[in-house]
Amino acid sequence: MELVIVLIIIGISSALVVPRFIGGMGGVDLKTASGKVAASLRYARSQAVSQKVPYAAVFDLEKNRLTIMSQRTGETEGGDETSEEGSASAGEKGYDLPDGIVFMKVASEEEPVDEDAEGFTIGFYPSGGSDGGAVAVTNQRGGRYIVVVDVITGSVRLTRGEDE
Repeated sequence: MELVIVLIIIGISSALVVPRFIGGMGGVDLKTASGKVAASLRYARSQAVSQKVPYAAVFDLEKNRLTIMSQRTGETEGGDETSEEGSASAGEKGYDLPDGIVFMKVASEEEPVDEDAEGFTIGFYPSGGSDGGAVAVTNQRGGRYIVVVDVITGSVRLTRGEDE
């Protein structure tokens, strides 16, 4: 009888603890994805400055994909030619968000969010500056990180939750 009671207590406690542990893992995916997006944007800025060529970070909101590419005439980051339709070849750097995590463009005073837009671009220039902008990386549970790119310095900042 004591053994049955102990097994019931263990079963009830594991039923309460395991979902909380698994729910915490979703936050890890969000934090990792946000860090990778910020690192990709910093990479685009550093490549633009070091190669003295403009770079673009293209956010595809439909596919939840970030693509970093050189803005040389018809070339991607790796120096490969693009096709006539303008689609990029294998030389570009891309990052797909994990399942359950999505991009959302953050509105600014100068540029409100276009609900119908499929994506947007942030440009980085050889001077170190950028077009500026912000993107939110969110998950299904309401977690949110905001990646902000400064217009003047091109620096990338990552914050948790709401921003300005």
